[in-house]
Amino acid sequence: MDQNILRFDGLSQDQQLKRIELIQSGLGLAINRFHNQDYNQTVSQLIDVQMNAETLQADTLMQATKALRERLKNDLTMINNKFDILDKNFFIEGFLNLLKDFRNVINLYNNHYRANFQYTLQDHETNLRSTDAQRIGSCGRCLLI
Repeated sequence: MDQNILRFDGLSQDQQLKRIELIQSGLGLAINRFHNQDYNQTVSQLIDVQMNAETLQADTLMQATKALRERLKNDLTMINNKFDILDKNFFIEGFLNLLKDFRNVINLYNNHYRANFQYTLQDHETNLRSTDAQRIGSCGRCLLI
């Protein structure tokens, strides 16, 4: 059974849409905070994303968010918040995987309700994939809630 399947009987369509919107803005904020090397706030934002994914019953996204958040928190504890020691590539890949899982959630929602919820994190993906790490988070959408 696909763990990413949403259970459409727990929340109304409006409640599900609200959670998806919160996850989308939360992922944008988490990526922006990571880019700005505000790692404790990145961890906090990932907690919000995880809780919204759990409420939405998007298990794959919830588990992936939890794993990335715990790894970041543990790494920060061990290295005292020094970015030059942090495995930046691991976390960039982790964020790209979260975005992929989130796109799957959107596709399931849109297919189930014949909706047209728009994924707006493409700029984040492009910036995460960029070799110029300074561009990560520069889309400006991260600051919007």
